[in-house]
Amino acid sequence: MRLLLFLLLLSTAPARAQQPGQNVRLLCHWFDTTGIPPSGNQYFSDVWGFTSKGVEYGVIGSTAGAHIIRVSDCRQVVFFPGRNGGQPIPHRDYKTYGHYLYAVADEGPATLQVFDVRFLPDSLHLVYESPRDTPLLAHTLFIDTATARLYLAAPKGASFGMDYLRVYSLANPMRPVLTHRLNAQNGIADKVHTIFARNDTAYLSAATYGLIIGRFDAANQFSVIGGLTNYPQQGYNHSSWIGTNGAGIMADETHGLQMKALNTTRLPQLRIESFFSPCSGDTCVPHNTLMKGDRAFIAHYYQGLQIYSLADPANPVRTGYFDTYAPPAGHGGFAGAWGCYPFFSGNKVLISDMQTGLYVVDASAAMGVEFPENRVSESGFSIFPNPAHDFIEIQTGKPLSQPGTVEFLDGISGKRVLKTDFPAGASSLRLPLPPEAPAGLYFLRLISEKQTATARFLKN
Repeated sequence: MRLLLFLLLLSTAPARAQQPGQNVRLLCHWFDTTGIPPSGNQYFSDVWGFTSKGVEYGVIGSTAGAHIIRVSDCRQVVFFPGRNGGQPIPHRDYKTYGHYLYAVADEGPATLQVFDVRFLPDSLHLVYESPRDTPLLAHTLFIDTATARLYLAAPKGASFGMDYLRVYSLANPMRPVLTHRLNAQNGIADKVHTIFARNDTAYLSAATYGLIIGRFDAANQFSVIGGLTNYPQQGYNHSSWIGTNGAGIMADETHGLQMKALNTTRLPQLRIESFFSPCSGDTCVPHNTLMKGDRAFIAHYYQGLQIYSLADPANPVRTGYFDTYAPPAGHGGFAGAWGCYPFFSGNKVLISDMQTGLYVVDASAAMGVEFPENRVSESGFSIFPNPAHDFIEIQTGKPLSQPGTVEFLDGISGKRVLKTDFPAGASSLRLPLPPEAPAGLYFLRLISEKQTATARFLKN
């Protein structure tokens, strides 16, 4: 009984106290593996954000499909299953153009899908799908909204094998039209992994070959104008992004290698200005990179979200970070933060974690802005110490005005251990930790009348 009461009260702890970080504050967290088959130790993949009718949403891919999450309270409003073919799909990617959401996957009988998001939160409408009898797989996609071009990285299909890069016109957003198939004869010597494009210039991260810069001319012809194919600390060139000041970031998805700050102000010349990293060793590996102004946002696997100022690309400065994953001892390979999305107003950032779902954080302080004034909701609370061994003290601003529901989830598998009602409770309580509760990572989720709150807790 004491263990149950402990778990119930613990689930209301404020998320900002649960994750190690600096200048980044957790607003809410979505984590639910019900009906989601694991692919190894992975449940989730990339994330993107969009606004429909004034409401902010995030879409996170899972091995089962697309989950549309309302940003204000981290509630799932729609799930749309993918074309799985009976197998879990570990690679899904999403982008938006206008009120349309575009989706690809890199395994199974996948297709290029286009959704209309205007019917949210009630439903997500599929308005286009590439022919299902000719699967079209792609590792990632990118949309340059200025030119209405959709790029597919390393698309594969039964009828054509694999192209290194494909480009589509979105003149009609509901009907992508193929305009370019680009391969070695076009100067692209390896398959493209990810793309960043602005206007007529595209930066192509081409795996072990390096970074390729291509450009479309006035006649819509594509040619390679430069790049980096031999550089220090070269590994698997995974992602790049260029800020509005001409500074950029390039990341090699290779354990132990640093990220690179780029100078793109004199294209086709491209120069690495510096090397930087929040860590070292075999669990230090960056994944997806984006930029907002002169700030670089990096989903850095085990290190979670990392934020750097590239105002001076020769001297990158870390301004904030937020960890999302505590790996078990001896864990190898890839785990933790997969992707991020920093383009909402108000400095909100979405983070997708392969094991622990979607996070909404406030990065105001990391952007040099004071956090908005704290408002304690009826489920506001604090707990300490964390990690804990002998006891935990819970302090709540005020009890819930209506009964809620609490779910206790295993921190590794995501399986629900128990579900129970949460009645109005005390505002302060000091509890001994029951010795029968095993050490490890747990998630406690409280679903109340007004919001859903999730907390991570370590017992040692």
